Amino acid sequence: MQKVFLNMPTTPKVLIAYTSLTGNTEEAAFLLKKELEKIGAQVDIDELEMLSPRKYLDQDICIVATYSYDSGGEVLPDEAQGFFQELGGLDLTEKVFGVIGSGQDFYEWYCGAVDRFEEQFEKAGARKGAMSMKFEWDISTPEDQTKLLAFATDLIEAYQEKV
Repeated sequence: MQKVFLNMPTTPKVLIAYTSLTGNTEEAAFLLKKELEKIGAQVDIDELEMLSPRKYLDQDICIVATYSYDSGGEVLPDEAQGFFQELGGLDLTEKVFGVIGSGQDFYEWYCGAVDRFEEQFEKAGARKGAMSMKFEWDISTPEDQTKLLAFATDLIEAYQEKV
């Protein structure tokens, strides 16, 4: 059941920055955009490597969708390195954040990039609006889609608590 937030004092502005190697994380990011729009958010989405995290300064809710791989603890995608570094130096104290990501659980650091981005948002002072969502390879199961809806709803509820 889709929850709609009709009595929000303002429409939350959301930016989803994603990076995807196989298209699975991109698909999840666009599904999340759709869910957030259904419940009343204004959502922009773009590839992480095409954005500066400074774009988050004009948003209410900041989201990263990333894939992970394990190569000895280097779990961040190469194309995410610059964005990641700049993100940690921002002041996002008035922002709500969430992170989703894909990975494979046979690696030592399952979806480690999700954890690393969560740490960067916290370093920047943003408030966690939803438990990070990690999914195996793609977001194809009904359970994953239910989690994605809950993730979107939690972010909007965290935003409402802030305003």
